[in-house]
Amino acid sequence: MVSEGVRPFDWVMLAVEVLVVLLILYEIVISEVRSRRESKHHSFLSARVLELSKLRSKGQRIQATVLDPMINNPQIIKPWIDAARTWSEETDAALRNHSERASSAFLLVTDGGHIDRVVSAHGRHFMVTGEIGEAYKQLLLQLENLDRIINNPAAYF
Repeated sequence: MVSEGVRPFDWVMLAVEVLVVLLILYEIVISEVRSRRESKHHSFLSARVLELSKLRSKGQRIQATVLDPMINNPQIIKPWIDAARTWSEETDAALRNHSERASSAFLLVTDGGHIDRVVSAHGRHFMVTGEIGEAYKQLLLQLENLDRIINNPAAYF
């Protein structure tokens, strides 16, 4: 039996089909928004890692040029200490611009007992002590902290 008009059941089925299509469209839009957000965050993290890697390299170059504290000449030692301090401030400023958590983690200098202050440089071995030793210890600890931030940027940014 074929009837000429639209039955109420047809209207119900049309409404259900429209709702299903709207739900599918909603899921597609939400998925695209989420994907773009994750892509943007990934790009942000990659940019931070690149920036921090450059700062880490700079800190490692300063570390490699540490002076023997037996050179008891403040005119020679002070520039190295100033370079280490400037690097620390520059790195902290770069971190603070994007994350207070990263800045705090970088500045946290607590467990320095494991730091080896024996340096092999210029074909010699020497122990870094005194004022330059403290600056060297802080530099090494902050380099370790920076490594942790670089290796797990999502936890800090």
